[in-house]
Amino acid sequence: MVEANNESTTGVLDSDRLKDACNDRVITSVKAPPVVPLSKERVFPGGPSSANSEINLELVKNYIFEGGKLSKDCILEIMRRVRPVLSAEPNLVRVDGKVVIIGDIHGQYYDLVAMLRKLKGRSGQASKLLFLGDYVDRGNYGPEVAAYLFCLKLKTPDDIFLLRGNHESRDMAESFNFRDQVLMLYDQHVFEEFMETFDQLPVSGVVNGLYLAMHGGISHRLTSLDAINQIDRRMEPPDDTLLADLLWADPVKDKLASKTNFVDNHERGISVYFGRQPLKALLKKDRLRALVRAH
Repeated sequence: MVEANNESTTGVLDSDRLKDACNDRVITSVKAPPVVPLSKERVFPGGPSSANSEINLELVKNYIFEGGKLSKDCILEIMRRVRPVLSAEPNLVRVDGKVVIIGDIHGQYYDLVAMLRKLKGRSGQASKLLFLGDYVDRGNYGPEVAAYLFCLKLKTPDDIFLLRGNHESRDMAESFNFRDQVLMLYDQHVFEEFMETFDQLPVSGVVNGLYLAMHGGISHRLTSLDAINQIDRRMEPPDDTLLADLLWADPVKDKLASKTNFVDNHERGISVYFGRQPLKALLKKDRLRALVRAH
């Protein structure tokens, strides 16, 4: 018969070994995540009057990458600075030069960092990036993705362009998981600040005068590119408006594309499906080559 006892084979009592179980790192080779939230003083070392370009972008990227959190004051300062930069841009931004166009990120922070690292490592690296929206929801790092993209915009505002997607809205953020993520990390005030910042995002772009870019698509309300700059974008997108169409519209399925102009988008419950002919007519009118979209 083997007599039971509380002593392990190493002579250390199990109770002693488990006293600090919460701080016992099994894989000690993996760096522990930062414990203290990143302060705005470290991100903006020059103080409140420093230029936006002085933001410590590398620190923000690595701190989030290692599992750290931005302090509430820090993320509020980032949004306070980026809002006027975004708001000053027209609804329809024009991007010229070597451009990489990027679709939905959906809260995948590590994919975003890996993608940017790959672009940086390419020969003949594109000097400008055009993001087509849907930075948040679904993935686990919506607040972090949005915050880092805002930092990129602050650092190089003439090289980074952020368009709005349908998920950059109050309705979608509450229906999916972005609001819950913000409340878990911060509070309702920070969520409202995110929404106010999303309201400032441009909604469409033209690349090198040839490619029309947006998150969603076109509708019967889009008669020319001038119509895009005539809308008020700085709000929660109302249904049955051109603003909603730019964020929500979809192309008709292939077999019906040549036979349909516009039809209600029953799948999404908002906006329309658009066909080939109205798209070709719009492109021809404004001397464009193609539509580039995400969604």
